[in-house]
Amino acid sequence: MNITQNEQKVLKHLVDDGRATDIEIAKKLNISSQAVGKIRKKMEAEHLIVGYEAKLSLEKLGVTTYIVAAITPTPALWEEFGDEKFFSRLENNPYVIGVFQASNKIILVGAFRSQKELDIFVNQATKKYGKYFGDLDIKIFSNYGFKKLSTKKLLKYFIDSIGQPKRLYPFTGEKEGILFED
Repeated sequence: MNITQNEQKVLKHLVDDGRATDIEIAKKLNISSQAVGKIRKKMEAEHLIVGYEAKLSLEKLGVTTYIVAAITPTPALWEEFGDEKFFSRLENNPYVIGVFQASNKIILVGAFRSQKELDIFVNQATKKYGKYFGDLDIKIFSNYGFKKLSTKKLLKYFIDSIGQPKRLYPFTGEKEGILFED
């Protein structure tokens, strides 16, 4: 995929402020609001922009506990439910905020308002699906330990790198090296 410099600028601005109007973006970028509108519509049509949403404080909403669960599914899970049905159930569960399939594991990220709510979720999940789990490893975190929940830098990096060769260590600018600066 290739995009123009103006398209990159508009996308990066929307990463910072998804509620910005075409006129506001146009003023900041020194281009016409019609150009911004055209870019936005194009990016929406190409499904690069897939929606706009408000970012709410999970802590203010009462979320205190997070989990990361690594599940090793048995073959029976896929035979019983299939990929689509099982992942649809996870995606439609309000406590599940992320699901990843990594080789032979399913990684689930969840958010809860209390330890009790988490316990009920885990108990119900293991009663209903436990026979389909070869292994289940759950790590629990409190909201006080949560330090970063933003993909802005990563999204901006990816926007800047559209059409460029992929680098193994993108943030260092090196072909080899460390991923974290001192």
